[in-house]
Amino acid sequence: MKLNISLIITLTILSLTMFGNVSSAKLENWTNKEGKTILLDLIEVKTVESKLVGIFYTSKNKKAAVREETLSAESVAKLKAWVSKEIIEGKPAMVSSDSSASKDKFSPLFSEDLVELDDKKLVAASDFQTPVNFYVFYYAASTCPKCKEFTPTLVKFYNKEKTDNFEVILISLDNSENAMTSYAVSNKMPWPQLMHSKVKQFMQSNPQGVSRFPALVVTDLEGKIVKSDVAESIFPDLKKLIAAE
Repeated sequence: MKLNISLIITLTILSLTMFGNVSSAKLENWTNKEGKTILLDLIEVKTVESKLVGIFYTSKNKKAAVREETLSAESVAKLKAWVSKEIIEGKPAMVSSDSSASKDKFSPLFSEDLVELDDKKLVAASDFQTPVNFYVFYYAASTCPKCKEFTPTLVKFYNKEKTDNFEVILISLDNSENAMTSYAVSNKMPWPQLMHSKVKQFMQSNPQGVSRFPALVVTDLEGKIVKSDVAESIFPDLKKLIAAE
């Protein structure tokens, strides 16, 4: 019996489309404040700092957390409507009620002591928001050759993969604030950084066992270390961990 090659190819593509990704029937358009629209499947809603956070699956079956303040008014209304529907049907829609904010060990410190890059200077990170799941502390210095090699890799990863699930915090090991600023500017660091004057105090009150640099330390919001190692060694695990959430 002869097989129709075109039919086989068509059926193969159809099966990959049906089973390789999230079902298209569950995907909806969600729009951010800038008007950009993406297809997502809403599976859960949390609250963080009294704000709604939608947990979604993307079309590639990856989880993503999206805060209500980043969404358009129409998408925020959809988020609230989903919560109301789950409550009416007797389902546990709200998994947490400010639980992550209340358990956040670092929030009191980071509310005042973080800075971020603004053009060619560091300014107060006034809009810092608590991540949903992880802090990623990056210990590095501009005088460290391996740090110079690794930092561009982390910048690229952050710009491509950043979600509300995690936040990178630079713990600078430079000898001066000027050196820390120059390092941030030269690498266009997109993440917040602990003030240079607060680094010593932070390392004393939050010992994370860092002895070699560059280092990455991943913690939950309570400060429990999930992963910790030299940056090059832990980086593959970091990507898996973030993708899994």
